[in-house]
Amino acid sequence: NIVTKYYTANVTLHFVDCDDLLDVSKYGEVEAVVFNCVNSKFCLDRSDQVWDGIKELSPAVCLYVVPTASDNVTETEVSRTQILDWCLTNQFELVQCDDADHDEEDDDFDEREGKVRIVSALKAHTWSNLELESDDYRRRVPTENDNNDINDDSDEDNDIVDSLRYINIGGE
Repeated sequence: NIVTKYYTANVTLHFVDCDDLLDVSKYGEVEAVVFNCVNSKFCLDRSDQVWDGIKELSPAVCLYVVPTASDNVTETEVSRTQILDWCLTNQFELVQCDDADHDEEDDDFDEREGKVRIVSALKAHTWSNLELESDDYRRRVPTENDNNDINDDSDEDNDIVDSLRYINIGGE
């Protein structure tokens, strides 16, 4: 379940190998797709093949997750530029889940990265089965006690991150 202060949605996550996605008819309606990849040419080529099979389902959330991406690569790897090109061409968002410490003072846009970004993207989607929490949420006025810190780890976020551990992002 995804629970926010505005809605609750029952979301089913399917963790499948790319070969299983070549027959998308067994999955029905797909609202989000997360490709968990490494920086290999093989993985990018397979992603392209799988995307050709599922893009007709028009998922609203499309994430391409890699541990890290760089332009200094070996012969069997693809560069960050190549991955970004694929993502832009296919309307995916690139999410890097490297464990390197990011200097937050240099981040003027306060952007979320890694697993936090995956959770944020899933929560931002308007799920087809969402149920609004209350009718008066629009009239609610924030108070001083409200915590609007984007780094706040709620129980719901932790549940989603725990589910994402199954896809082994960042070598966990």
